[in-house]
Amino acid sequence: MTVIICAGGMRSAKTYDAINLARAYHSDGRSVRLFQPRKNTRDVIDGKPVWRSGTDKFLKTYIADVEWYTSREEILDSASNFEVFGFEEHHWYPEDYVQLVLELNAMEKTVIDVGLNYYHNGKPVPQFEELSQLKSVMLREGACAICDVDAKKGLKTLATRTQMLIDGQFPFYDSPTDVAEESGDRFGGVEKRVSHVYYPVSIKNWQVLPPRNSSLMAEYQKYFLDVKSNV
Repeated sequence: MTVIICAGGMRSAKTYDAINLARAYHSDGRSVRLFQPRKNTRDVIDGKPVWRSGTDKFLKTYIADVEWYTSREEILDSASNFEVFGFEEHHWYPEDYVQLVLELNAMEKTVIDVGLNYYHNGKPVPQFEELSQLKSVMLREGACAICDVDAKKGLKTLATRTQMLIDGQFPFYDSPTDVAEESGDRFGGVEKRVSHVYYPVSIKNWQVLPPRNSSLMAEYQKYFLDVKSNV
């Protein structure tokens, strides 16, 4: 079987693509099991996780409810009962997530992997980077996002990065990358209520402030400054 990666920035239609794939497999008579990580506090309806894209919200996906991620061991134990496994927001799964995908693939299961290709700071998401190197992978990168900044000017520019704002301010390179949109979390070492907002932007309009930790300046140069300078 294969690993299908639906990746991209915010609003790039990666989840829409994954939903259509899951529906197609179900229509073909395949048994499907879909997951959300517990850190994803945004895609929840009535306390239950969902896969959604835009206004396409639902609690049940074909023959299986979308479930909170359990564990690698439990999922492998259930593998004989399902043919297709889907995982949304790959950057929020445990460290053994990539190993789980490899094991499911070795068991001839189809895996739909969904998530960001780059963090807000431009650094590649490790799970995406590792899985995209597999020989059996099918990479489907979303390309439907329009830059929010240019859209307000009446322009339609392709967005290839995700802009993050924290309390309305541009983030630092070393700002947290694992905070759900509009959730409360620790930031800057102080417990406070913060608002993390994400939206699609072109590289030209993408903004990331230098890291507070000077040891990360080389990364900042590679993943942000060099990319910006090549536009």
